[in-house]
Amino acid sequence: MTKPLGVGVIGAGRIANVHSSNLAKISEVRLVAVADVIDKAAKDLSKRYGMESYTDHTRLLKRDDIDIVVICTPNHLHAPIAIDAAEAGKHIFCEKPMATTLEDAERMIAAATKAKVKLTVGFMLRFTPPHPVIKEMVDRGAVGSIVVMRADAYGWPPAAQWSYEPDKGMGVLDVVIHHVDMFRWLGGRVDAVYAAGGAYVYENSKKCGTADNAVIFLRFLSGAIGDVYTSFSTGYGNLWMEIIGVKGSIYLNYLDRQSITVFLKQAFQSDGSVMPAGWSYPDVVWEYGYKGEMEHFIKCIVEDKKLIVTGEDGRASLEILLAAMKSMRTGEIVKLPLKA
Repeated sequence: MTKPLGVGVIGAGRIANVHSSNLAKISEVRLVAVADVIDKAAKDLSKRYGMESYTDHTRLLKRDDIDIVVICTPNHLHAPIAIDAAEAGKHIFCEKPMATTLEDAERMIAAATKAKVKLTVGFMLRFTPPHPVIKEMVDRGAVGSIVVMRADAYGWPPAAQWSYEPDKGMGVLDVVIHHVDMFRWLGGRVDAVYAAGGAYVYENSKKCGTADNAVIFLRFLSGAIGDVYTSFSTGYGNLWMEIIGVKGSIYLNYLDRQSITVFLKQAFQSDGSVMPAGWSYPDVVWEYGYKGEMEHFIKCIVEDKKLIVTGEDGRASLEILLAAMKSMRTGEIVKLPLKA
């Protein structure tokens, strides 16, 4: 067996814990170190998985035993860290959105290309059952050419202040980028964007001028149309999605019930998580999507295969988000491409 690839995690918040948990289950890799400007956060995560901890990510990047970095920092820090990682010769998994400006996204792509390292973005819905099956059905023409795609994408209000700031977190649009990417994956290039929304509920949204509820309308080059409603304030999470083609339609509903139903006579605890007694519906996004995207990324490095999610995919979805923000400011339809 070849030597496991060393992984460094940069950022030690909630999503870093999710990725670390999944990486710990992949035999081809070994968790080596974590860096976070908050020393306690870095140390807490490092103790959980037997890693070294740093408060400066550049120290982590100097380690020869790290081959891969997983970037889990606030959005506006993704680009400088990813460029540092590429220049250090590390493969890069970056959480979404990959950057907050098109210029930064392009700099990340250029740095990874120059260094000949792989760069992917965390769009876990592409790896969450049954989305891969839906993609295959659409590509094979089962429902014919797409006419309309619709989705609702719900989340909870984030605790971190930066998440509401337009140049850092983008408010509720940070949630909807997953569904924008899904629509692009299924429907191809987007030609125009119109968005409407506002800060209806949360003081942080009102203070920062970002939306906590919004609707995004998309027009595709194919002529298809799409819309996504996204919200911080519905009080529940997850999504539903509908794809309507000329030959048929596909409907996915994770709001009422997940695709797995479990009944336990007594509560079960494993890996720090608890499944309650009685009926429950394990969330396939958290259980399979995040694990699947990481397994795919590692396999592409080990076998030098093409990534399902590329830096260019990350840039394209970011562009739609930025167009949506512009549309909400101006009240106008925004044509793509945007100028970087």
